[in-house]
Amino acid sequence: MDLSALARILNPIKQRLALMVGRGLLKAVAEDGRLVAQLLAGEEVERIRLVQHFGLASRPQAGAELVVLFPGGERSLGLCVATADGRYTPTDLPEGAVALYSTGDGLAALEDAPEWVEPPEDGSPVQGLCRLVLRPDRVIELSCAGLVIKVNGAESAISPEGLEGPAFESVAQVGRDVVVIDHGDSAGTYTIQRGGEA
Repeated sequence: MDLSALARILNPIKQRLALMVGRGLLKAVAEDGRLVAQLLAGEEVERIRLVQHFGLASRPQAGAELVVLFPGGERSLGLCVATADGRYTPTDLPEGAVALYSTGDGLAALEDAPEWVEPPEDGSPVQGLCRLVLRPDRVIELSCAGLVIKVNGAESAISPEGLEGPAFESVAQVGRDVVVIDHGDSAGTYTIQRGGEA
């Protein structure tokens, strides 16, 4: 078999392999959650399925970078296996730290934005980050505009204005000689017993 014959046999395989991985930018997210991407060669691909780890879900914004796999080189079966968005990725983390972050909803005004957040070219307010950082010194750091806690459908909130909701209602009040329990099966007033008293 001469080399040209071998090349004719191998070229389709080579082309399929070249079509198996794509890199590009997200153009839009359809209503069904499928992605529309512009790949580096200018090719637009629709109906890309976003594959995410169980228990974690995100919805990337237009302009995010994507890595897409195409099983068998079939461009109609795209699977997005990675997304990144350098516009919002924290760069100030200490070595060994892990962060969950989002674009936020205006938490940081332009003058208060972290140094690593680039201001929008149109002068609009910076989209501040809401993030949870697990630091290597075993400290958990939460940055956000407010925190809502839902327990059995009841909502409580922590905001700059204070604490609101049933999770922050007093459970008990301790006086000089009594304890008053406000809620639950043990609600009532109890006299504090001191050592030696019956």
